[in-house]
Amino acid sequence: MKNRNLLLASMLTALLLVPATVYAQGGRPGGGPGGGTQGRDQRPDQGEAGRGTMDHDRDRDMQRHRRRTHVTDQQRDQYRTCDQSMDRIRKQARDMAHSARSRDFQAGQARQQRDQLHEQIRDMQQEHERLMQGLGAEQHSAMQERTRNMERIHERLNNRLREMDQELAKDAPNRRRVAEQARAIEREMREWQNQHRRMGDELGLRP
Repeated sequence: MKNRNLLLASMLTALLLVPATVYAQGGRPGGGPGGGTQGRDQRPDQGEAGRGTMDHDRDRDMQRHRRRTHVTDQQRDQYRTCDQSMDRIRKQARDMAHSARSRDFQAGQARQQRDQLHEQIRDMQQEHERLMQGLGAEQHSAMQERTRNMERIHERLNNRLREMDQELAKDAPNRRRVAEQARAIEREMREWQNQHRRMGDELGLRP
């Protein structure tokens, strides 16, 4: 009987010591400080990435808002004038392509249309340069990639014009080739206008 009482006392003491031992090791079974929560405690806060993205979007929106608020009525007028010039150039190129496809094609008429096209493109480029010169430093910085795209299109457009000049310099120009060149000029002008309108949207110039 005495031995049985001693055994029960020993078991009770051991049971009382288990919680204290677990607490000393970190509060939960699992071994080592932190127990089962160690992995979660050491993982980086996943919310930081989300907050970083939100901050970036907010900064971008604020920059766009600043660019839009800095737009002047003069800039909007210049933008609208430039866009209207692009519409006229595209129509002139389409009309020229249509005339060149006709069986009644006349080289003299095609040369006059070409001269008008040159003049319209020169005026449009001057209007575009005035618009770009009137932009502020922040607006210029935001449009760097857009400006490079338009410069590449400008170079292709000039190449198309040179090809047309060479063909129309012949005594008997090939009307199909002239039509192809006029259509190519219209495509390049359409791409330029697309870039121009995207710039207008980004800067708040486009109505």
